[in-house]
Parts: sequence; structure tokens; C-alpha cells
Amino acid sequence: MFYQHKSLNFFSRKLEQDTTIMLVFMPPDTRQLFKSQFPIVWKVITFPAGEYGKASVRYVLRPAFGHGQVDQDYLFHPTGWAQAQNGGLVGISGSPGQLKFDENIKGDDPKHIACKNDTDNQIDLSVGIIKGSGANEKYEPTVVWTGVGAGANITTQFRSKLSVYVTRDYKPNQILRGEVETDVIWSHNLDEIDDVTSWIFVQDDDTGAFSIVSASGV
Repeated sequence: MFYQHKSLNFFSRKLEQDTTIMLVFMPPDTRQLFKSQFPIVWKVITFPAGEYGKASVRYVLRPAFGHGQVDQDYLFHPTGWAQAQNGGLVGISGSPGQLKFDENIKGDDPKHIACKNDTDNQIDLSVGIIKGSGANEKYEPTVVWTGVGAGANITTQFRSKLSVYVTRDYKPNQILRGEVETDVIWSHNLDEIDDVTSWIFVQDDDTGAFSIVSASGV
């Protein structure tokens, strides 16, 4: 099956010191943001001080639901996942420590993906993307819903809008419990950009402010 792929190449220029950026997908529905719905850090990249640095990230539009554990540092550790489809409903059942996803069935909404908690307990459910296949398959969570009640559904649209912040305070898979303390410096819907793009991460000589600009415009 064909899945949409995006490759983003980031290049840094003339940074005064080692600088870290955080990449995160923000959920489309923000009514429960930082209440029961929390973004998860997707990538963290550190660029070296000096003339040049480079990093690449790869995105595959293959949405999935996942369950897992949250540790004391608010890092989400996936333990199981299942691919999701628009218009589909996937259930999760079992007991704590033995959860499993059931077969994807047709749901009522062709524009959304949905997951139902068929267990007898509250669980933490995430949505994210799958990369690879077989033994190399990997799940990367992007948003988590905490305390999803028994019998409750999570219905959402997978959003491909990626935002970038300059910050050293977060790790990959870390749950954002509140607003990021710095302003977003770059934000794009990945569905609307080319499959391969290049971007320049720069620091203003006068103000020290950071920005990311398209390499094609430099």
C-alpha cells in the first residue's frame, strides 16, 4: 500500500551556540488541549554552533492508535499500536498489562479515525504514525488522551500540521503538559508542501532571534 512520505532537510548557519529545536504536531481540536488531550514531542534536534549543521526528518502519513505507559518524567512509552483508517473504528480490549487492539471495523464518520475503549478500566490512548514494517515497524506517538473511560470513544482527525520551537527543555516522546514557553518559529501543514524540502535555520546577527526559511528562497 502506498503511503505519503515527506522528507524535511534542515540546515543551520552561523549559530552563536549549540541550539535545540523541538518538533511537535498540535491536535486539530483544542477544546480539551492540556486538559485530557496532550501533544507529544515528535523530534528533538540539536544543531552545533558555527558555520553549518544538518539534520533530516522523515514523515509517513500512516496514522495509528497506540497504548502505553507514562513515566515520572511524562515520557510516553508505546507498548502496542494498530493502524487507523478514515471511516474506521478500532477497539482496544483486555486487562491491564495485556491490552490488544481488535480488528478495524467500519465506523460512522468517513472523515475521522476512531478508537473505542472496550476494557473495564481507564486507559491512556495515543494517536501517531507508523514507520517501517515487520520487525522494523515503529510507532511514533503525537497526541495522547489520558484517562479514557471504559466504553468511551476517541474520535479525531489526524493533523499533519507540524510546529517548531527553540527550546532545550523537552525530550522525544515527552508529553507537553502546558503551553511551550517559547514562540513557534515555523509551522506548516505537511500535506501542502513538496515531498522533499530543504529549510535554513538561522539566527539574526543583531537581535539573536531564530527563524526557519525555505532554502529555495535563499
